[in-house]
Amino acid sequence: MDTHTFTKEHNPRDPFQRLRKYLRLKLEKTTLYGITLMGGGFDELVTTPTDPWPGNHNLGQTMLEGKFQIEDEFLNLNDILDSPLNENLSKNKIMRLHGFDWLRDLRAIGDNASRRLARQLISHWINNNRRCLSKYWLTEAWQPDIVGHRLANWIGLYDFFCSSADENFRHYFFKNLDQQYRYLKRRYRDIENPLTRLYALKGLIFAASTFPKQQEHLSELLDVLEETVQEQLLLDGGHESRNPEIQLLVLKDLIDIRAILRNLDFKDPAFLQTSINQMAPIVRLFRHGDGSLANFNGIVNEEDSQIVRGSPGLIDMVLSLSDVRGRPPSRANNIGYERCSVKNALVLLNKKPCLDPFTLTNSFGPSTRILNFEWSVGRERLIHRGDLIIQSSTEDWVQADDFTEDNDDAQVKIERTTQDGHGFLEAFYKSTSQNASFSHNRQLYISIDNDDFRGQDSISFSNDGMSALRFIFHPGVQISLVADGAIINLPQPINQPRGYHPERKEHPQSWRFMASGHQEITRQICPTTNAQAILLLSPLSPDQTVVTKWAFHLSH
Repeated sequence: MDTHTFTKEHNPRDPFQRLRKYLRLKLEKTTLYGITLMGGGFDELVTTPTDPWPGNHNLGQTMLEGKFQIEDEFLNLNDILDSPLNENLSKNKIMRLHGFDWLRDLRAIGDNASRRLARQLISHWINNNRRCLSKYWLTEAWQPDIVGHRLANWIGLYDFFCSSADENFRHYFFKNLDQQYRYLKRRYRDIENPLTRLYALKGLIFAASTFPKQQEHLSELLDVLEETVQEQLLLDGGHESRNPEIQLLVLKDLIDIRAILRNLDFKDPAFLQTSINQMAPIVRLFRHGDGSLANFNGIVNEEDSQIVRGSPGLIDMVLSLSDVRGRPPSRANNIGYERCSVKNALVLLNKKPCLDPFTLTNSFGPSTRILNFEWSVGRERLIHRGDLIIQSSTEDWVQADDFTEDNDDAQVKIERTTQDGHGFLEAFYKSTSQNASFSHNRQLYISIDNDDFRGQDSISFSNDGMSALRFIFHPGVQISLVADGAIINLPQPINQPRGYHPERKEHPQSWRFMASGHQEITRQICPTTNAQAILLLSPLSPDQTVVTKWAFHLSH
């Protein structure tokens, strides 16, 4: 087996590292590189880990029926068996197909047919990734993070599909595992993105923990892991991406690594439990009443997601296995979010410039990227995102990150109060660049009865322009404009969360929306998700403050 030395150096400016990378990349372009990945392999894992994560029984059944679901598409299983399907796939689709998370869906079936199909698909993948002339290591399926996922899943789910396999399958399976391990040991040092490096390291740690004579490398790998985790975590335990899903996935990976080390009776590194202790409360901060995560910073819908975001059971399990108890924090200053809850109502507010994937039509572009919020009541997700759009008279979109770069004056001030059980949250943002300045004061109020949610937005811009307060509703919510506002009708149910019983007849909720201070109200529909939105339009004049008040009242 390759005994390539591990290192924790990741400095791309190191001249020796650059030279090694240059020579390796030159060699990778030749068929000779595939020969260097070959080895004797081995015939058994020294220890067998236990994978605790649930699969989707319905998706597993779909595979047994000859179809493979990859995001919103259903592919013919025979096509998957006939060709590797690497072309024209997004990164998330490639991760879904070649990361082998779907093995858990087959395990959820748990019969001999599902085991045979798992081995058949793994054999197909190996057959398409062992011919040197095809230079398989240059395909998207061999990106280091995807290889890391695949190694961890093949090793973690070994008991399901391989313990009962014949010798021929086991021979090629272990030989291919060894090849992927060799490849990843050479590549991970060059990974500059710490999140990608973390995914690769997880696969390496799983391999070093279970392959013969490789445990001696664990200490070095864990040193690199500590450095990699520290690069990503902020002081409050939030992930630098500020993305709730990535927060959950990184926490899940750290729990997996801790578990496989404990399986070896390897002493937990102090940083590992410390990181888990820091990250778990932030996952709780992001949870809505239906048990799923908020949509901040890049996630628009489930098709953009690596996990099923509407699956509270997985999140419950991650938090349970973290061994971290407690209530969610009300704020996380470093990651930049505020949480305001009153009984069953919850508002989550973003106070740092964020990604902005929302563009409902060509007429309405990106938001200011700051002070956007989400609102839910109990298990009902109502406002997917409430944000502000400003466009100047020169048709430029005003965005907070344009003002915050090298500008120490850009800041958000937050005030929180609770009176007689009611919740009140106020946020103020103001900043100035060379050509313009703008300010936004947002006040949010939640009644103790959860049947009244109000807001007031005060907007000032130094130039002429237009503003739009935008309320994007959860997909499935229906909007009807009326004379003084809108009627918001919720279907039954929006989600199927914990405790939902379809046999119980529950009346769908209806909310009345009212607003004042704006010039025009309009409704838009997102072409990709069919989510509907209300926009309150107002003209802006230099240094004149526009004040818009709005409210949602539950119809009884």
